[in-house]
Amino acid sequence: MFQGADAAVMAGGSSFDSLAQRDPVPVVASRRYVGHPHNSKNAYDEYTQDKCNIQISTTKGGNCETWVQCEKDNNKGQEKAVQLPWSGCGLNFHQLLYHELVGNFSVEFTQAGGVNSDVDGLHHPILSLAAYHDWYMLNIEDQLQWQKDGTWGGKGDFCKRDFDTTRAKYTWTCGFPKLAKVSTSNFGVTLMYQDSDKPVYTPGWCTAHVTQYQRNEYGNKNSYAFAVQIYDGAGDQIGHVQKASVDDNGHLAVNSKLPFTLVLDAGPDDNTPVRFAYSDQSWVCDASDDAVKKNHLCTLGTGDEHGYQNGDRTGDMGFPC
Repeated sequence: MFQGADAAVMAGGSSFDSLAQRDPVPVVASRRYVGHPHNSKNAYDEYTQDKCNIQISTTKGGNCETWVQCEKDNNKGQEKAVQLPWSGCGLNFHQLLYHELVGNFSVEFTQAGGVNSDVDGLHHPILSLAAYHDWYMLNIEDQLQWQKDGTWGGKGDFCKRDFDTTRAKYTWTCGFPKLAKVSTSNFGVTLMYQDSDKPVYTPGWCTAHVTQYQRNEYGNKNSYAFAVQIYDGAGDQIGHVQKASVDDNGHLAVNSKLPFTLVLDAGPDDNTPVRFAYSDQSWVCDASDDAVKKNHLCTLGTGDEHGYQNGDRTGDMGFPC
């Protein structure tokens, strides 16, 4: 059953001079994101934490199938795979699907035929998730080619393709983090719900959940990037960006239903704490600053390596709104 709204609502002006747009890129599954003694290498591996695999297949050129298999809570193995029904199957047929830990998503096969048309059948699937850059169209075959040629560093694979010769069955599998109200960043990817559709925000104490990606990690090249969720006084999500790169000045402005933008300043290097600004407020997420810890409850940048452990760091903060 297809559920929810299709688009996020973004609004506001800027406290700094810049507004960086989201910049979806082929994702990199970090080999260093392990969290398990089996040391998972790829996004879809069995022991990768907090993930769901989306599996798409065709048999003998047709018979479209989609399965979702998620990891159990607390790393206790994998849940039983759930098959999601298709209402049709064919070239350019756009199938809408839903799973509670992935959200709304769609699959479409964009090419068919080949040297052995009875075997090759449908291929080049496009996978789009509402929670991944608002329906960003991920061409899985392009992703596989990018992984093969190592254009962005090759730190592990995000998707794979298998072929069962006995059944003439192609299967494509991609691993995503579980969808949750407060997002997790696994292997350079976050899934986020659409923003609340209420017309105005609830004032009071607003909060922000922030993930910062290091330069030269997860395909960022020599630039920092952020994933940000903003919550109003009622705890409703009222603005978000996913892996948005900072501008040339190191700034990122995040629009929401608040009257002003929340602006982030990444600073010049990993040793510099992130600076935030909202309206006439400004603070720096420095773990040694008792005033910031007291007034904004900022946790970004705490821990070893200034919070960077797997190429990104995550934290939370609050501010009067």
